Amino acid sequence: MKNGFWHEPDGDGAAPPLHLSGRQALGVALGFLLAYYLLGLAGLALQSAQTGVTPLWPAAGAAFALSFWFGTRYALLILPAMLALALSVGLPWSVALIAALGSVLEVAVPVLLLRRLGLDPALSNVRDTLLFVLAAAVLGPLFSATLGTYAMWQLAGAEIRLANVWLLWWLGNSLGMLVVGGLGLVLPFWRRDLQRPAAVAELGLGLVLVGLVVTASGLDADQVQSAL
Repeated sequence: MKNGFWHEPDGDGAAPPLHLSGRQALGVALGFLLAYYLLGLAGLALQSAQTGVTPLWPAAGAAFALSFWFGTRYALLILPAMLALALSVGLPWSVALIAALGSVLEVAVPVLLLRRLGLDPALSNVRDTLLFVLAAAVLGPLFSATLGTYAMWQLAGAEIRLANVWLLWWLGNSLGMLVVGGLGLVLPFWRRDLQRPAAVAELGLGLVLVGLVVTASGLDADQVQSAL
């Protein structure tokens, strides 16, 4: 597929990122940092007053989409963005660094995998939609949930319920990937094909899941405190 923005994957199935000039790359880097930080603050604002649990982490989806379009090297910018978030909430930098490493892997691994599999970012068929959901919304958040929960255990010890923390962390990042990441992939193609149902259905499902998880997460949130 070619539409002036996206080019077909090459012969080995790897979809190359967009080529940028030096100034463009700097602009993307600054935009990435700002977007991750502001969306991180927005995610933290969704948490309850008693806990650090957020049912939606939109920064994960934004980082995924930007890294898919412009290259996985931008995923490394999650590290300074997460450290800035940690500073703003008074979190020890060592704990934030562990959580940030999980967030980098959460973005980089699915992007590399989906490029290798030749994902059509328009999500114009069932195969590509399923690949996106499995890689970005299921596999990716496993890294952030696992390392993030470990970081929180280092901070709070036996005072937390690890299984609850892990599940809520995974759900929040998974929904961020599904909604914001999915939108970031398909948005450039919507003007071209407004009648395409696959991406609209995926986004609609994500919004429904957001509402369900926001409601359900309150059931166990009082026993959970999150590192970020």
